[in-house]
Amino acid sequence: MDSRFNQLFSVFAIFIVVIGFGVLLNLDDSQLNNSGLDFKNVFGSEGNVLTGAVIGIESEEDLVVEDIVIEEEIVIEESGDLGLQVDCGDGPGTCACGDTLKENYNLSFDLSCTDSGITIGGPNLVFDCRGHSITGDGGGGPDTGFINTGGFRNITIKNCVIGGFAKGIEFMHAFNATIWNNTIGHINLTEPNWGISFANCSGANISNNIITNMTSTAIDSVFGIQYAEVPTVASLNDVVIYGNNISRIYGTNEFLPIAMGIGDANFPTLDNVKIDNNIIENINCTTGSTGLCATFGGGIGLKISSGTNFNISNNQFNYLGTGIMPDQPNLRIVNNTFKSSLNGIYNLNSMGAATTRFNHSWIVNNTFDGLTQGVYLLGNNHNNTFLNNNFSNILQFSILDFSVGITNNTVIYNSSMGEIKWDKANITTNLTLHVNSSDLYIENGTIGLINDLNTFKLNDTAQITFKGLFYPVIPWLMKDGVRCDNGDACNISYDSSLGVLTANVSSFSNYTLQETTPPYFDPTPMDQLVQYSDPFTYDVDGVDDTAVGNYSVNDTTQFTINGSGVITNLIPLHYGPITLNISLNDTFNNVNSTVIIVDVTDTTLPVFTEPPAAQSVADDVNFVYDLNATDNYNMSSFTVNDTTRFRINFSGHLSNNTILTVGDYNINVTINDTFNNSDSLFFTLTVTGKSAVTAAAAAAAASSSSSSSSSSSGGSGWGICGDTLCNDGETCTNDENINENGGACFKDCGFCREDSLVAELVDGEKDEEEKSSTVKSVTDKVGEKVFGATGWDKYRDIIVSLSGILVGIFVLVIIGSLFLRSHHDLLLKRKYNTGESSWSKIKMFFRDNQKSVKLILMMIVGLLFLGLLVYLIYSSWSQIVSFLSKIWSWLYNIGVLNRFRGIFIALIILLVIGALFISSHHEFLLKKKYKTGQVSKKLKIRMFLRKHKEIVKLVSVIVVILLVLGVIIYLIYFYFSAISSFFSGIWSWLFN
Repeated sequence: MDSRFNQLFSVFAIFIVVIGFGVLLNLDDSQLNNSGLDFKNVFGSEGNVLTGAVIGIESEEDLVVEDIVIEEEIVIEESGDLGLQVDCGDGPGTCACGDTLKENYNLSFDLSCTDSGITIGGPNLVFDCRGHSITGDGGGGPDTGFINTGGFRNITIKNCVIGGFAKGIEFMHAFNATIWNNTIGHINLTEPNWGISFANCSGANISNNIITNMTSTAIDSVFGIQYAEVPTVASLNDVVIYGNNISRIYGTNEFLPIAMGIGDANFPTLDNVKIDNNIIENINCTTGSTGLCATFGGGIGLKISSGTNFNISNNQFNYLGTGIMPDQPNLRIVNNTFKSSLNGIYNLNSMGAATTRFNHSWIVNNTFDGLTQGVYLLGNNHNNTFLNNNFSNILQFSILDFSVGITNNTVIYNSSMGEIKWDKANITTNLTLHVNSSDLYIENGTIGLINDLNTFKLNDTAQITFKGLFYPVIPWLMKDGVRCDNGDACNISYDSSLGVLTANVSSFSNYTLQETTPPYFDPTPMDQLVQYSDPFTYDVDGVDDTAVGNYSVNDTTQFTINGSGVITNLIPLHYGPITLNISLNDTFNNVNSTVIIVDVTDTTLPVFTEPPAAQSVADDVNFVYDLNATDNYNMSSFTVNDTTRFRINFSGHLSNNTILTVGDYNINVTINDTFNNSDSLFFTLTVTGKSAVTAAAAAAAASSSSSSSSSSSGGSGWGICGDTLCNDGETCTNDENINENGGACFKDCGFCREDSLVAELVDGEKDEEEKSSTVKSVTDKVGEKVFGATGWDKYRDIIVSLSGILVGIFVLVIIGSLFLRSHHDLLLKRKYNTGESSWSKIKMFFRDNQKSVKLILMMIVGLLFLGLLVYLIYSSWSQIVSFLSKIWSWLYNIGVLNRFRGIFIALIILLVIGALFISSHHEFLLKKKYKTGQVSKKLKIRMFLRKHKEIVKLVSVIVVILLVLGVIIYLIYFYFSAISSFFSGIWSWLFN
């Protein structure tokens, strides 16, 4: 036990001694005096790790200790970082200008140097400025911010601000160096200067740096980044220059400013270089520069002097002389943007001589915008491919090809639908070139290039390819609408399995494919039957080898068809067959069409509005029954089965043709529509004996005969009319037709008539009183319908009075005409007692009285017309009455008649006032106008009328028309019911 304890104690003591010795080695005097043993400071340096050898752990895999980052920095008079002790200089201490870096170092203060800054003194080091600056004095000497000329590998310099040196960072013979997130610039020296200079280095990563504000007037150009070879190395590779921003670099005279210079033409050993996502702009010459600087119009964005397998992508080259100056083969220049510069790509070397090594390169999907020349080719440049580059707003040439010798560069524009390929010795053009631009387009089945003078060398032989085709047979190739594949102009091949057609064309223009197989309908459209008033819908389907274009129909007034082939009606379809042409075309305008018949029919039966009901009528009364029916289209007619005894008109008015005898009649009424659909209904008409009135009259006649005989023997007889006593001595009730006991009353109770009339009633004939009652009942019915019961009672007497006035007017006209006819000879003799012949006198009379004659003739014509109108009304009275009644009711209900009546009355008043005024002032007017004093009043009037005869004619015609219209409207308005009753009575009388 004692021996084991002694061994453990010895190991522990050795461990304590080692730890203490290590602490003493890492502390200077100031730390010992001020801070004591601060382990936080000991382990605060980035990259320091205590390993298992120090603390007695057998393997480093048993313990992982993460880097400890110092949260607080201690700075004492810019003398160094007290938290990090490295070998930076001749011995332990902080780094200062001119020191050699031998350990990882985090700078915590700014350094201002009069000579070079920091020299790298070993491999595997990281110098992190943490945003602090290392600044030279700008005195013009060949000083450098960071120097690694010893070839130390795995060196990282990051987060530094470097300025005032001839070179910001210089590395030689180094491998796997990283220059990250530094800002380098503010250099204005007479010495050659570089922001970052690498020589004979491999595996470098120069990323996310800002290089700006550099100017040189020395014996060489100024470079933002220079990466070159030296003679002593066989090969260099794997260079990444990514995400850097290089701007405002200026040169003068023969010394072009260059943002990036890659390679040395004398030592082409560089390989596999990636230049990606950099922004290079404002690389220009100072004011007043001459020589090459002025010739190129500014600086160079990227100069490639040697190397292979370059991948230059996603960079921006803006506002400079030339974007890329290539002098090497096998370049891939992809997705870059060249804007507002003299040239996008220009294959000259820095001395202005044409390069000869820009070959076998791919220039793909780049954008050239606002340049003088997009691509400028000089010398023997061959086998380069320009694919889908976008040239726009180019001042002179999109591609200017001054190549010599056998060059054969290729220009390609393609998409998923096709490709254009020029493989030529000269590809000069100034078109706006990009897929589906205004000058070049690649669409489904169409490849075109504008026929323009700016086409230049592209209007030549080319290979075009159409993709994504599904034609079962070889389609035609059309050049400007004319087939060209049937001759030597277009040599085509078609692979139907791949859907690819390739054509070699002799000159370029608009090429389209024409597939000649028309589309077809599947299934074949069939004739259609549709019910009138039903919506019409029909779906047709088209099939094509490529794609269906659209459908159409010839009748666009009644039908429409959508892009899926569904046909619908736009308006209600009329009865009958409609011929409809349906057309189908494909995307190549191959057309197929078919014709169907849309037969619009109607099988819907008309229906009675109210089914006919059983009817009953006395044998001495006319039978009248109005039937109504409706149809979804239009009613055609009503018919009745017994046309001998009955008749029915088109509006359903049923009446008897002959006198009906007592009995039952089975009447079948049929209704028809215009499509000859019909429906029928039966009803029974029962004809009874004489009506109660006729029977009562017969009884009264018998009583009269008895009374007459008893009168001779002192009986009472009929009594006295107006004594309010019935013939049988009973007192009348309120009902005029019966007495107080319910029996018939024919005296003061409504039928007090002479014995002869009673005798006629006994014989079964209708007397005038019955007719008057019939007319009266019709008049009352129409009057109450028009004016209402109250209104009819109010206006009935007035209307009857005016009816008498109307009759009087007709009588006066007839009497006046007869008077003139019988007395015209007498009148002529009195006025024209000249002894001339009667014919001459008549002519003189008519000439002097032509106005009156015209008026009489107009009245005669009007009366004839009125007679014809009355005749027509008689011939179709029931229909006209029904129609006019509906029109009248409608006009009356909406108030038109009331408003019109007011206007008419106002016109009448104005005419009357005007007539009175003229009558009272005509002499004054005439005297004022014709102050001759030598002619009679009558002659003055004639002179006035003759002078204004046209106006007088017009006024007379207007007055007559207004008066006639006024009288007609007034009579119709106030006597409509009376007129209706009057003509109804006449019609019934004529019919019976």
